[in-house]
Amino acid sequence: MREHPCRHHPRGRHTDACLTGPCGYCGTSLQVIASGECRSCLLIVCEACDAGYHPDLGPICRSCAHPAASRKARPAT
Repeated sequence: MREHPCRHHPRGRHTDACLTGPCGYCGTSLQVIASGECRSCLLIVCEACDAGYHPDLGPICRSCAHPAASRKARPAT
């Protein structure tokens, strides 16, 4: 998988490529599925890679929520 667009700009300053491109982890097109910014790594991820939402903190991706388990499953970038 090609490197995610979020890795090419200052943290949290998303471009159209980030918001409409692939999920930061699984590569699913964000044009066809809901997405959000992980409160920890700040990548835009699809709802399938989202590990939950905290009302005060926001969403968190699976990789950040469960780092030991997701290191094995996360594709190399």
